[in-house]
Amino acid sequence: MSKFKVAVATIVALAMAAPAMAFDVKWSGDFNNRMAYVTDGDLFTNSGLSSDAANYYNVTSISLPGASNTEKESGESDFFGDLKYRAWLTASDDEKKVKGVLGFEFGSRKYGATGADFGGDDNVFELRHAYVDFEVPFDKAARVSVGLQPVGYNKFVWSDNGGGVKYKAKRGDLSYSLGWFRNEVTPAFGDEQKLTNDDAYAFDVDYNLGGGSVGAFVIYMELDQEIWYGLEGSGQAGNLFFGGTAIYLDGQVTHGPSDTDVDRKAYLLNGEVTAKIDAAKVRLGYLYASGDDDATDDKFENFDSIDVFMGGFGSAVLFPNLADDNAPINSPYVQDKGLSLLYLGGDIALSDKASVGASYLWWNTAEDLDGADADTKGDTALGHEVAVRGSYKIAKGLTAALNAGYLIGDDAWDELGMAGDSDDVFRTDVGFRYKF
Repeated sequence: MSKFKVAVATIVALAMAAPAMAFDVKWSGDFNNRMAYVTDGDLFTNSGLSSDAANYYNVTSISLPGASNTEKESGESDFFGDLKYRAWLTASDDEKKVKGVLGFEFGSRKYGATGADFGGDDNVFELRHAYVDFEVPFDKAARVSVGLQPVGYNKFVWSDNGGGVKYKAKRGDLSYSLGWFRNEVTPAFGDEQKLTNDDAYAFDVDYNLGGGSVGAFVIYMELDQEIWYGLEGSGQAGNLFFGGTAIYLDGQVTHGPSDTDVDRKAYLLNGEVTAKIDAAKVRLGYLYASGDDDATDDKFENFDSIDVFMGGFGSAVLFPNLADDNAPINSPYVQDKGLSLLYLGGDIALSDKASVGASYLWWNTAEDLDGADADTKGDTALGHEVAVRGSYKIAKGLTAALNAGYLIGDDAWDELGMAGDSDDVFRTDVGFRYKF
């Protein structure tokens, strides 16, 4: 029996049995369809058109990767549609002392690709969540989650899910957690290229300040001996809301066919402020992820993440908002040269159903870029992006959204072209998303 049939049978059985067991049962879903047009398809894939899953900046750059050519060639413009449907079944007892969550993802496929082609296919199933969350006996302030679950850590380090155990407690204004998660991986190099365990250990703590909070976290990955130390905070002053994150990455990465141990020293900084005035809000922010200035020396200085999604800055071209999490990444920048990003955006609600907005983004690398043309190296300015967006609630739970942007390439953008020249890029996405 296929995984899809097993999943459906399990869901139906649980849903039918739940009322008899006196559980509260809730279905929820996130059904997302999106269509996109981009004038330079080569930027968004290294293996052909119609893909957002292999962006040229989405690589773990402990060795310098090749970049896609930013000079457009004939036939590179692309139009495609994709779908991603997620569904969750949540069952809990009447006193909310225990709950079980089962989550699935169907799709994450382009229209016409395997699983979304003529006739359809059941080879599109992903187990998303499967965990039990329960109150610790004799301690109502603490809970434990066991299974495949959302990890809930900093959005610049690890914002997806993982299989493991997490202890959470809230005592007054203080909350904290301890977690252990496991990932089975096959090392890229080494004499024994066999499946091995990569254990992650995490601790975080937050203190509620009323109008804001301060917090800290530590995440350690055992295989590469990498450790993230983070501080984060948020606050409010009248109609101003502000927040910031500072992360330092330390460790020792085993790299290359000779299993060379290389020191990792990197950091990330982010700060932003949002002003809310009636139905409008304006956001100003800055993100800096350190880059590596010399790929041949004995240390790596580019900041890496575990698994994050870089949407949410108002971009339509490089980190498109409507791409959902089709391209989760672990290096938020071009090549291994880091990122220096200034972003400014504004949104206004026209009614309870409609809103419009616009953003400006100034893209730079943190270190001089190694371009495709050997004669044009040493620049950091990638370019300027202007993006507009709008959304409309068609019906309860159903929203249509439009995101469009134009990137005006600068000197470093030209360096990514094979002849020291590049083209500007236009991209637009239209999405129809139903949440219930």
